[in-house]
Amino acid sequence: MSGAGSPDFFYRESQRLRYVARSAFKLLQMQEKYKLIKPGSSVLDLGCAPGAWLQVACQSLGPLKNGGAVVGIDIKKVKVPPTHCDARVKTFSADVMNLPKEKIRALSPENKGFSVILSDMCPSVSGITTRDAALSAELGMRALNLAVGEAALVSSDDNVEGKSQPDRSSSDKGHGGILLPGGNLVVKLLESEDVKEFSEACKPLFKKASWLRPKATRSCSREIYLICQGLRISVLMEGATVADLTKPEASDEAVALATSSNKVPALCQVGCVIMCLSRGAQIDWGCYFKCVVDNHCADP
Repeated sequence: MSGAGSPDFFYRESQRLRYVARSAFKLLQMQEKYKLIKPGSSVLDLGCAPGAWLQVACQSLGPLKNGGAVVGIDIKKVKVPPTHCDARVKTFSADVMNLPKEKIRALSPENKGFSVILSDMCPSVSGITTRDAALSAELGMRALNLAVGEAALVSSDDNVEGKSQPDRSSSDKGHGGILLPGGNLVVKLLESEDVKEFSEACKPLFKKASWLRPKATRSCSREIYLICQGLRISVLMEGATVADLTKPEASDEAVALATSSNKVPALCQVGCVIMCLSRGAQIDWGCYFKCVVDNHCADP
């Protein structure tokens, strides 16, 4: 007999509850555990097909009177599901890898950005583990780039033989991301040796970063989700020392007070780490700490 952990259970439940896909239960679990989406939130769903996360996101906003918005973007054309969605949900067909950041920001309420960014993007699986993981990391890096700005302005293309670099507009080269201060980011990745380093690179940017493998994930899948909570605007705008940023107990207040002589833009520090990860290499700590000493990035 199938239990709550079996794939059949989640499929049957999605049919019964009128979700368009079993993946709805992944976001439902995240929402129950982390409370990522609050009433009135503005939510960006990257890789929104077939629309199950749009349904859960809209439900999480509460009644229509609470306000809020859900914007879904996918390379495929996705219709807004007829159930669990209302006028606050809109979808757009576009390639996120090539869509300028400012055009995405323009889709947010009052062009101010989003309070939650969900990335359920996944590459077409080839069966080649290293290639699939690299492509997944590239999509994850794009989501991080859109969220925080210049901190993630590097490409994962060096990991993928023969893949051309996406054509990003000049508007993507500024410091600002489209995730609002205090906002939350969810990124799907395929498990590989680099996922831990990816998490470590995100920790200075958010108050909390943790991993989750939802119960609704198929047993044969290698997907895992990085849940980043509370974007630290003080980190992005003010900068801090390595000591302040790497302390587990570091708070926004501590980061904001980091005004010593070795203060360095956190964007540059984190960028060094992410650059190494994007190239499939070990983190170049020499480059990282040179940022602290010389107040600039040593990466060529």
